[in-house]
Amino acid sequence: MAISGKKPRKKKQGWVRGDMVLGRRGSYKLVNENNNKKEEDGDKRSNYAVTRFFTAGLGNVPLSPLLHPKEVEEEEQVSSTTTPKTAILFQPHTGKTHQLRVAAKSVGLPILGDARYGGGRVVRASDTTEADFDRTYLHAAAIQFEIDNEEVCIYSPPPFGHLFSTSSELDDVFVGMMKKHCESDPILQHIDGRSML
Repeated sequence: MAISGKKPRKKKQGWVRGDMVLGRRGSYKLVNENNNKKEEDGDKRSNYAVTRFFTAGLGNVPLSPLLHPKEVEEEEQVSSTTTPKTAILFQPHTGKTHQLRVAAKSVGLPILGDARYGGGRVVRASDTTEADFDRTYLHAAAIQFEIDNEEVCIYSPPPFGHLFSTSSELDDVFVGMMKKHCESDPILQHIDGRSML
């Protein structure tokens, strides 16, 4: 689950696929697989990333009083990248470094608090002059896997961070998205009970 300060321009749901290529300053970028025909299949597939995503608008979810991007004069508007606009639910099908953050950027929805990929900087608690974000607003809410022939399911709602903890409306949006798009019955049962597995 993630929060972006932008609204989707094109797709509100779909797939993000491509090669994860290391760019400048340790950032990754997503490259269309057709651009890499010269690479051998083995090399290309080792960096191939696949993510499914769903979005929901956040409407008028209030910005926490603890989370002001910087001091602005009354007539100035808060930047669109600093106000929660879109909730994003990711279903990663591969596990590459920075995969979800790069996928969010590639569909025009950088995650709030993600300075590397355009979502705004995270400020240390001691810096009070320009308080942007207390964290990167990406949270692993649920996972299901099998180990030693036993199924393991974990569900952990995102109750921490200024945005996650101050808005029950935001929690309702995420729970609604999980109920609509999650394909795991054990996770869905615990979502209904709002308990951790």
